[in-house]
Amino acid sequence: MSIVIPQMTVQPGSHCLFASIRTMLAAGYDVNLSEAEIYFRCDGMNVEYHPTTNPYWLGRSGDEMLRHMNWDGPARMQYSFEAGAWSDQGQFIADIKDELAAGRPVILFALSGFLTYHAIYRDNPSRPHVVVLYGIDEANDTVELIDSFLLEYSGEAHTYQGSASLSDVMKGLYGVGFLSGLKSSFSSEEHDFMSVLHERINRFLTAQSSPDGSSRHGLQAYYGFVEGLEKAAELDADSFTNVCKEAYYCLRIGSVMHQWSYFMELVQEFPDAFRLGPDAWLKRFEAEHLDWKKHLLNIYKFGLRSNRSGWPALLNQTRQLLDRQQSLLVQFVDDMIVQVKQ
Repeated sequence: MSIVIPQMTVQPGSHCLFASIRTMLAAGYDVNLSEAEIYFRCDGMNVEYHPTTNPYWLGRSGDEMLRHMNWDGPARMQYSFEAGAWSDQGQFIADIKDELAAGRPVILFALSGFLTYHAIYRDNPSRPHVVVLYGIDEANDTVELIDSFLLEYSGEAHTYQGSASLSDVMKGLYGVGFLSGLKSSFSSEEHDFMSVLHERINRFLTAQSSPDGSSRHGLQAYYGFVEGLEKAAELDADSFTNVCKEAYYCLRIGSVMHQWSYFMELVQEFPDAFRLGPDAWLKRFEAEHLDWKKHLLNIYKFGLRSNRSGWPALLNQTRQLLDRQQSLLVQFVDDMIVQVKQ
């Protein structure tokens, strides 16, 4: 028996996870939060860097972001990144059907190479991705999915809504999330969200390395990432090119570029929350976004040209941008006029 939540519509998103959570909340509980608010409630800005185990990667795990959303979001979330949660496929599908029957879509974390509904996924290396499942037909081996952030070769983001292979999706599955009810204690008041925002930014600015040095967080994760990238100049040409491509991707997706985008959305959504007003902050965030965009293109070009001799100077520019980021966010927090909890 197939089951599909009716009247589901795809909305373009800026990031696969935050757009998917937005869709889940709206469809399941008629709760409408912006992607920007979801991003900060998920603590998406506090990226992690692991110098020993993953020296050329920077990001934030889905597990951590859902944990924060469970604490600070409007709904309770159940989620798992353990394969045992879906090893019994029959029970897993039964659980999904129960959610769909209640009108609640499910988010799936899957490697993009197994999302065979689009050539961009089939023809490129697999990366972690998040989609919304709103229908399933086990007999015909299909699921109905919403993909709000399908990134094309050109860099443009598109959407997809339609069928996909259930078998393929299951092969690439590495996480799943359900909404299990609204919280009676959740406050949608602006000052309460500003308290969350204040805490998130302060943590980003003050987070330190773990005691054993195995991980760095927040702003220090970026500085650590740059230190790790210094070693890339010692690699052979092909390896250097690949590191530059990965650095470009890491900084573009889910980290600094999304951070600036969501700050731009934020000041427009809460125009009365800052002394300087939304226009002044929007102008400053747009300028940072543009400078980082140009800088990331340079990183990518350095890789294509295997320009290892100029690499140290380029990384010094990265540090200067990070210094500027720190200064700007300190000013931003000081400019808040909404009372925050101490």
